Amino acid sequence: MASDWLVTFAPVIGLLADVITQIGCAKAFRRITLSIVAGVLCGLAATATCTVLGPTSPHRFASAATAILTYLPLACGYWTFLNLNITSLRVRMLREILDHGGAISRSELLASYTD
Repeated sequence: MASDWLVTFAPVIGLLADVITQIGCAKAFRRITLSIVAGVLCGLAATATCTVLGPTSPHRFASAATAILTYLPLACGYWTFLNLNITSLRVRMLREILDHGGAISRSELLASYTD
């Protein structure tokens, strides 16, 4: 009975593994892209592991496919959440360009932002 819950929560466990791995890799390697890819792969492995450790039944493949196909949108949502800050900077820069009549020098635009 406990293994039924493991399969049910496999996508959430995978997402948790994704978040923890991404944060750890981002702190350790200081490379965002690498940390996102590592997090997604670790979360996918955790989801697959939970489904393998689950109960054996005639519908085992369907349960695994459902868990993995549920995890992937969760991972995509987390990736989108991580990119909100970059998107907001792009929108702010576009608004500044628009406020300057559609033309602003690169040095003026970069002077508005710090590292």
